[in-house]
Amino acid sequence: SYTIVLPDGALKRVDKETSPTLFRAMAPSMGLFGAVVEMEMAVVPLEILEAKMISIPMEDVIQCFDNLMKTNKYARVVVYPTI
Repeated sequence: SYTIVLPDGALKRVDKETSPTLFRAMAPSMGLFGAVVEMEMAVVPLEILEAKMISIPMEDVIQCFDNLMKTNKYARVVVYPTI
């Protein structure tokens, strides 16, 4: 859960149960929705991750995504525009 300060100065507690959409948006928001002043998180044992990068054509991402998620404990998909 997070406690954030909203632009008007009010404090707001954000958690999965009461604000699921805002809760999911907080991590990548970089403070867009408010300044985080407190956070509670669960910790897990450290695991070694292998970093690798693969390039998949955009038209193949949907087909590859299911297999990617089944064969990896952690995966990130980043889309870069063509220049």
